[in-house]
Amino acid sequence: MAPCDYLPEGIVIEILSWLHVKSLLRFKSVCKLWLCIISDPEFVRTHLTNSLKKPSILTTVCVYNLINRPHVASVSLIYPNSLQSSVSIRTPNSSLLVNDETTSCNGLLCRRTDFHGNHIYLWNPLTRLGKRLPPPSIILADAVPKVYIGFYFDTVSHDYKILRIVNIESWVRVELYSTKSDSWREIQVDTGQTSFMQDITCGPVIKRVLYLNCSGDVLISFQLDTEMFIKPLLLPTTELVDGTKSKIFEFEGSLAIILHCRYDKSLSLWTLNDHDDDGCGVGSWTKKLNLDASFKIDCTAMYMGVGQLVATEKYNKFIIHDYVKKETEKFRYTRGNSCIHAMLKYTESLVSVKGFKIF
Repeated sequence: MAPCDYLPEGIVIEILSWLHVKSLLRFKSVCKLWLCIISDPEFVRTHLTNSLKKPSILTTVCVYNLINRPHVASVSLIYPNSLQSSVSIRTPNSSLLVNDETTSCNGLLCRRTDFHGNHIYLWNPLTRLGKRLPPPSIILADAVPKVYIGFYFDTVSHDYKILRIVNIESWVRVELYSTKSDSWREIQVDTGQTSFMQDITCGPVIKRVLYLNCSGDVLISFQLDTEMFIKPLLLPTTELVDGTKSKIFEFEGSLAIILHCRYDKSLSLWTLNDHDDDGCGVGSWTKKLNLDASFKIDCTAMYMGVGQLVATEKYNKFIIHDYVKKETEKFRYTRGNSCIHAMLKYTESLVSVKGFKIF
């Protein structure tokens, strides 16, 4: 009897669906049954569903030379329950290292590799499959625009989409890429909202709204159903607030941000209460909780679920703060002349899209 015949197929599928991607890639060689199981699109969806319950951290560490310039960089996958161990990720080339502009969705990464945002790549760092997207429809040869990228999965059309915002002073144009059609199309923007579209950072999708953090403590929201931008919203501001200490992120189904108190330097987590059931991204901010005094962070934080907030301290330590248990764990990740250059919340997956090939 073959090793893969010891257990009923249903139990085999259940066990495999909880394993890490690197193990699954190796297990494709165990027998034809396991190869068929792991390659099946339904299994890929089941594995993704399970992986979403146990997110990890994708990080880039840079080593600096004597003139304080990064000359070596590496990407690793880290699990919150075991910060001391990590999995090294091989990137196709240095231009695809994870940085602050890299966005992630269901195990796929999206990043532009040129200043104009004309060269955009989509890839799965664990399966090492990916593609360069076709040239955008908005290309300005004689201008130097600011280009911002948003990346999300449309659960209604089952399509991965990329929002590309091109800004030249007060002139803004926006286009949308679809992996199903493998093409770009321009979408209309209300001219009353273009003045806010500066220094954009992509945030999470919540209730079918993609949130984008702009300069001047302003949020803009992109409604996935109508493919329209919604009325801008200010970040929470009071006389006590001295500024933000995180990017916007998802917290227990709501949009969240960490703020810094002007007087006692304490940190508090605020959430956006969406009062509209139709997901218009309009609402008010409420202080959700005060964070423990030991939770001192750089301007990077994310929520991993089950009460755990993860951040960096002095760009060389990881911090896990459990706000329920009120416990904080610190782990020094880099030493010497190296530092944590970037990190993002990441979900392992076998997901692939049309046109992917080995990188």
